[in-house]
Amino acid sequence: IYISIEQKDQLINYLKEFQNLNFQDYSESSVRRRITKILNELHLKDVNEYIKYLEKAEGARQKFLDNFTVNVTEMFRDPFFYASLTRLLVKEARGGKKIRIWSAGCSSGEETLSIAILLAEANILDQVEILGTDLSASILEKARNGIYKLRHVMSYEEAYQEAGGAHQLSNYYTVDGENVKFDNDIYRSIEFRENDLTTLPPSSGFDVIICRNVLIYFNAQLQNDILNKFAGALNKDGYIALGSKESLIFFQGRNRFSEIKPESRIYKKVR
Repeated sequence: IYISIEQKDQLINYLKEFQNLNFQDYSESSVRRRITKILNELHLKDVNEYIKYLEKAEGARQKFLDNFTVNVTEMFRDPFFYASLTRLLVKEARGGKKIRIWSAGCSSGEETLSIAILLAEANILDQVEILGTDLSASILEKARNGIYKLRHVMSYEEAYQEAGGAHQLSNYYTVDGENVKFDNDIYRSIEFRENDLTTLPPSSGFDVIICRNVLIYFNAQLQNDILNKFAGALNKDGYIALGSKESLIFFQGRNRFSEIKPESRIYKKVR
């Protein structure tokens, strides 16, 4: 199936007007690729058929969000980032300081869970509030449940050790058939909440905002808009952490930040 720019625009305009979903500033190639994937999976020949499907099929809007939003994630991805972040947060937590962290675009929660495990091992998890947000309600439900495929979790062990893990990852979960369930205690400082990055932040007064491998799916203007919102939601001397393929180089407000961990893409708000 070939999705023309006109068909893409037709669907995006429909979603904004009738489904209250705004994807107009997402990357052109990414949007067309994902629409094509959805049509193929549903065996539909064009956007007109898909719009009819959205109007009639039960739960079609949520299914669209689940398929359209990128929910590829894993635990301890880029272990050096987690090691750097943990050292930074341990330093910030000295003297009993409370730290508010926003994990934006957290998907099914693997990143948020990774942070909580390392902070628990550093004995500062009780000083931290972690808010994980995503656009998809169903993917957030998976994050809240803490249930993942055993084969996936076992593959994270090496990265966990490289990130500075103090034990075995299996210390934090119980096995149930092909799945694992992470212990409720590790979630004691975590809250998950729906949020659309293209609108308003869920709140303000954050000390750290982590948004890794999300901005690459947006066009330059939307990236700037979101980064401006992040800057406004950060406390003075707060930090932004981005993915390995992202940076603040083209951010119009980049002079408000100083890059303190270049290899980990961690920036400090300086003005």
